[in-house]
Amino acid sequence: MIPLWYQTHNQDGTSFFPLAYYIKRMQIGRYFTRPCWGDGELRLMLDETRLVKIRGGKLRPELLEAFLESIAYVDECKDDMLLASISRRLSNAYFTLKTEGNETGQEVFNLIEKVGLKNYKWHDAFLFRNEILEGKFYPFIEQINKMHLVIVAPEPNRILKEKGIDYDHWIDVPQEGNHYAIEHKEFLLEKCLEHGKPGVYLLCCGDGSAWLATKLHKKISDSFIYDFGKGLDYLSGWKYWGVDVANTKDPVEKERKRQELYKIIESNLRKEDYKDEVR
Repeated sequence: MIPLWYQTHNQDGTSFFPLAYYIKRMQIGRYFTRPCWGDGELRLMLDETRLVKIRGGKLRPELLEAFLESIAYVDECKDDMLLASISRRLSNAYFTLKTEGNETGQEVFNLIEKVGLKNYKWHDAFLFRNEILEGKFYPFIEQINKMHLVIVAPEPNRILKEKGIDYDHWIDVPQEGNHYAIEHKEFLLEKCLEHGKPGVYLLCCGDGSAWLATKLHKKISDSFIYDFGKGLDYLSGWKYWGVDVANTKDPVEKERKRQELYKIIESNLRKEDYKDEVR
């Protein structure tokens, strides 16, 4: 039986902290840092076989080390400027591990309990992703375009400038196969601090984003630090995430659904496509 302390939503299914919560804090200058742990990162920490193979066939003990360091900081910090988010599909990761014969699935839960976070009110790791896939993200983009915007992401995402996300500064994330950032986390930290201007920092750095976010917390004054995850990849159109397309083996049907999905994703970038009833 998995405890319910990883809950991120109310009983009616609404997030504890909806998109409007973050927009409002940016508007009134209540600065924060938002590290994020999805089920993928948590499963990689436990060397889950399938994901290790997908990410280049390497075991990733450094992920567990970075996680412990970051989560301990969340426990130590205890202020309303640090908004840690976690996947509400955490139980899926645990049960998958058990099904695949890896009996250490409980380990990550124990680690969080060990540092006193079992009663932490988590933010939803998938909130931005889900809002983007439902075409409801334009108000967030409208807000960050009014601010000094820094993006830390792989080079192909630079096309976001052409698509309407008007960033002021870009920091390239080195890529290595299908994973990135853990190996370069110190380099990225240095580059962010070197820039150091107050504003909004969007981190799309794969497995190292949460670590980078916690390290930047309170290091750049008057700033909002987001571990943004794959949301930028969606908006740029750089990567195709098949998990978000209805399961089908028919390539024609899959492509049709993919095209439908990207029409919705791209609607987030245009004010005229943002319907009043969504507000």
